[in-house]
Amino acid sequence: YVYATLLQKNPVKVTRYIKANSIIRSTPNGSIITRLWRPIRVTGTIQGAWLKFTYNSKTAYAAMRVTTTSNPPMTGYAKQTLNLRNTPKGSIIGTIPRGVKVSGVLVGNMVKTTYKGKTGYVYATLLQKKPVEISGYASQKLNVRSYSDSSKIIGKIAKGRQVSGQVTGNLVVFTYNGTKATVYRSLVSTKPVTYTGYVLANAKIHVKPNGSSCDEYKYTNDIQGIWEGDWLKTDDRGDTGYVYKSNIKDSKPSSYGVSYIASYGVSYIVSYGSTVTTEYKNALAEANKYLEIFDLSKQRLYEQLISPHGGEYSLKAAQYAVENCGANWRQNSVKSGRGYLEIFNWSKERLFKQLSSEQGEQFTRADAQYAVDVIFK
Repeated sequence: YVYATLLQKNPVKVTRYIKANSIIRSTPNGSIITRLWRPIRVTGTIQGAWLKFTYNSKTAYAAMRVTTTSNPPMTGYAKQTLNLRNTPKGSIIGTIPRGVKVSGVLVGNMVKTTYKGKTGYVYATLLQKKPVEISGYASQKLNVRSYSDSSKIIGKIAKGRQVSGQVTGNLVVFTYNGTKATVYRSLVSTKPVTYTGYVLANAKIHVKPNGSSCDEYKYTNDIQGIWEGDWLKTDDRGDTGYVYKSNIKDSKPSSYGVSYIASYGVSYIVSYGSTVTTEYKNALAEANKYLEIFDLSKQRLYEQLISPHGGEYSLKAAQYAVENCGANWRQNSVKSGRGYLEIFNWSKERLFKQLSSEQGEQFTRADAQYAVDVIFK
């Protein structure tokens, strides 16, 4: 027997916490609405072995055995910079950076936690289950620092290279050459950043990543583009192509601009050393004579000097000449481009191809781009 006066007409509402990883159902033993990644506090009514409450504006049920009146543990990662308050909705006593792992207990809709010796409260809705990930681009040349010793620089990342990792405060934590490392978060752009580097001779140009090749670079050259995973996407005045990462170098290779592909397919990469012979001097003098008459690219001049129909100089002498003639290759590109437009009514794209292609003037793509930008300004 119970006293009738202790009964009421309407169900008694209770407030309880539902533990993390608990299942929320549409009806008792009914279909699953969701599995909670974190604990929540709800107000509802007890119906036998179930707690009935409202979840996301819909009626929901949780087994009473997964509920508690005690403050349940909670762990998550800061979605953004969090204000740490001395009491729920109280004064701000500090901040917790984005990406930091926060552990504590749920008190109402806030998590009571301790950060750097200060105990306070942060909003539970501002935490997420998984670490905060970022994938972006180096906005400038980055110093890569050791995770365990931030004063120790263990490498560099070129501007425009992709950076992916976990955000922890003002740092991005990632693996660099098998080692846990960091770079500053403020220097990682979520928007694409143009990469400038060098493409090796004979590198294939693909129509899409892992797709068929449509062209190749005949000699080591400048290259610009946007990184998409393991591929550099290049856009040569409307012609999009992809070059695989193994063919791209951040630093200028020794073969830059002087790797000559003969008609029978043999690649010559030469170095002239420190001795300046009479042949070298003659090659340099002849190079300057050509440049007084023609607005040649570095590659065109090189080929003219070694050609049987040109200077017939040795590869080393020709290399010495093109590297020491003092030519302004970009200015030559502009002059050459203007010369073409005095004869042909070409578009920007057509002029760019003529200036940069192997069948054309063979200026570097960067120089050809510069010329087009100047001429069509």
